[in-house]
Amino acid sequence: MTSVRTVSVICGFLLASAVWATPKYEIKEYIRVNGHSMSQAYAAYNGAVQFNFEVVGQTNYYIRKGGVTTDLSSTYGLSYFYGSSMSDTVTTGIFRRPGNNTPGLSGYIMGDSVVNIPSNNPFSGYVFTRGVNDAGMLVGDDWVGGSSFRQIGFIYNTQTNGRTDLRLGNYTFAYGINNSGNVALSASGVEGDDGLGSAYTYVMHPDFSLKYLGEGSPRAINDSGQIASFFGTHFAWYQEGHAPISINWPKFDLAHIDGIDNNGIIVGSNYGVAFNRAFVASPVDGVFFLDDIVANLPSGMHLSDAIVDRVNGDIYAKLKTSAGATTDIVRLQSVPEPASISALALGISALFRRRSSHSKPEND
Repeated sequence: MTSVRTVSVICGFLLASAVWATPKYEIKEYIRVNGHSMSQAYAAYNGAVQFNFEVVGQTNYYIRKGGVTTDLSSTYGLSYFYGSSMSDTVTTGIFRRPGNNTPGLSGYIMGDSVVNIPSNNPFSGYVFTRGVNDAGMLVGDDWVGGSSFRQIGFIYNTQTNGRTDLRLGNYTFAYGINNSGNVALSASGVEGDDGLGSAYTYVMHPDFSLKYLGEGSPRAINDSGQIASFFGTHFAWYQEGHAPISINWPKFDLAHIDGIDNNGIIVGSNYGVAFNRAFVASPVDGVFFLDDIVANLPSGMHLSDAIVDRVNGDIYAKLKTSAGATTDIVRLQSVPEPASISALALGISALFRRRSSHSKPEND
């Protein structure tokens, strides 16, 4: 397996390393609906967010967009909806209709319609929708069984209902698509390797051509084409035509990447022994638990299950007690220091040096 080399950040970017020594984020909002504290946010994009409210015997699912909150159950006739991604026009997720015994249908909400994307294996298949862009192009993967291909990625056009399957190995996952139409793909030959980071990272272009970028399991792509991946105890940033950046994080346990914003900040949660803790990973400054860099975090509380709005960089996370009880969903915004502002002005893409050819593994 080809090794990803660690890229040292030099010159002016070293000055930004002190930014994270002071609080980097602030809680800007406690998400409430009719006075109720919400339970978890699932997807966010360009200021819109999909979330739910859950107490014993009652769960409600909502989308808030343009200041308007919509109850998904009453509007679309759904008994549940767990969002996975959003664009300006489409929201994807797992859903269920009242009285339907199917464990979970997967598809999207667009306009007045809820559309199910069926599996290619109607007997034992299960579809996961994972990403969508503003053009209505959706990606995900399909558990189809069989001896040749067990998990196939796909790209789906919500305007035409056309679907193209993507097969790079026995296990192919399509984790995200940006507004340029580039797709982050994971390929592995052994079940479970993708979840362990022992896969290969590819980018697929709108013409369906592929480029191998390096080892690791990709989980998200931003509009600059930067792909968030992981392998071992490392987080990796890949961008076609640039050298990869790799940061080792010794506290890495069972980390799950939930997104990358357009400034290259990776957001997710690390599932430790006691509870999971939200983290942010910067190609400039490294990886930090979100708890440690929030200025106004209430005493005795911690943050988990974080997602990020790719466009504006807002983070949504669960606010939890030391005993693990969720009290709120909170929305956090970054509070950049002068050095950080300078770094962003120069452009995160300047971190990526032009690289020499990066060879594809012989067996993927």
